[in-house]
Amino acid sequence: MKKFLNNLISLLSASDKSLIIISLVLLVQCIINLFYPSTLTKQATNIDIVFRRSIAAIFGYFISSNFINRNINHKQNNSTLQNTKINIDAQNASNKSPIISKNLQVILVSTFGIISLIVLIFARDFVPMFEGDLQVIDLLKDLISGCIGFLMGSNKNKSS
Repeated sequence: MKKFLNNLISLLSASDKSLIIISLVLLVQCIINLFYPSTLTKQATNIDIVFRRSIAAIFGYFISSNFINRNINHKQNNSTLQNTKINIDAQNASNKSPIISKNLQVILVSTFGIISLIVLIFARDFVPMFEGDLQVIDLLKDLISGCIGFLMGSNKNKSS
């Protein structure tokens, strides 16, 4: 498992690794706000809106084809710096298959969907709901819906 994760991490660009970390932090923050509501000021509400929009934007990037294509371009640019011959080989290889497989995209999207689903189940069954929780609940519902739609569509496009 450790070897798999190391290989997976080595395929990602630095910006994609950063986006994964940021999105996980934002998801944890949304979860904490759902289970431990606090008195919200106008400033705190505005900050929470930024958090929710950011995680939605990052999730949208992960379910788009740009996630895979961007990593192809990143790997090609690195090979250009090393050697021209390697660059030609990388361009020929990119026409055959992407460097990042569709499986990585499925794993990331599934992780967000499963976490969102578990949080909503616990929130529904064990936490009293307040009016301020509706935005976080809507975000998690949207993440689950997007995840399910992506996974249903990715079965039809088997290109790993």
